[in-house]
Amino acid sequence: MKKQCIMFLVCAMAGILAAQEMEKQSSSELTVAESVLCENVEDRTPVGEATTFPETIGKVYFFTAIEGATQPTQIKHVWYYQGNQMADVSLTIQYPRHRTWSYKTILPEWTGEWSVEVIDENATVLKKASFVIGEKQTTEAESETEE
Repeated sequence: MKKQCIMFLVCAMAGILAAQEMEKQSSSELTVAESVLCENVEDRTPVGEATTFPETIGKVYFFTAIEGATQPTQIKHVWYYQGNQMADVSLTIQYPRHRTWSYKTILPEWTGEWSVEVIDENATVLKKASFVIGEKQTTEAESETEE
């Protein structure tokens, strides 16, 4: 009886460790195959791709195609305005290639630099995209290179 209990405990521990390792692998193997900042998403397709949007845009969408999930997992789109976190959107990834998106409502006075990050369950940043609300401010050096 004692041997059976020990064998049961060993098997249970091995199963728990294998499940934990599988969970780590599923998150760490995720990749962002496509990421697009856009004005809308229609029929699972980004519309109006851009990196600069007018103050009157209302909403900016972030479309991502995620690859590598071997089981359902979570990612986040984390939105930042001038370095301050503005939103944290959890998204479930269910398929080996999964298209998903989130959007951030933008008030007209929120002009300037924005970014959004794709973060997996292990808090690893898989992708970062930056955009501007309003006219992009150019430096003197940038102006000279455009001429």
